[in-house]
Amino acid sequence: MFDLGVVRQVREVLASPDRDLPDAERIDLIRALEELKCAAEAAQATLTADFDSSQRAHQAARGIPKERQGVGVAAQVALARRESPHKGQRHVGLARILPTELPRTHAAFVAGRISEWRATLIARET
Repeated sequence: MFDLGVVRQVREVLASPDRDLPDAERIDLIRALEELKCAAEAAQATLTADFDSSQRAHQAARGIPKERQGVGVAAQVALARRESPHKGQRHVGLARILPTELPRTHAAFVAGRISEWRATLIARET
């Protein structure tokens, strides 16, 4: 499903778009890229939730108390996403609640119909 090599190939293709296009095709590509960007953000959220769960399980197996499990996860996510630790915490929080508490929002996010920002606003308001 998630393949690092494919993601890197797509990034390389996107680095040099064909600029000799009719305007209608440019608009269609802008829309498709927006949907791709939203779907990529959703993939990041899925991987973030999986990483959080994995880290908590490893910490539990090492005997770390439940209230201390998950420490450091947001910082690692923030570092990977080149964001502040505060934003890393928001990313982890959103990733954890979307699939269980907001399944329709999660589905729209995964389908590329809404952005991470929109998903965050919906989560904040509910």
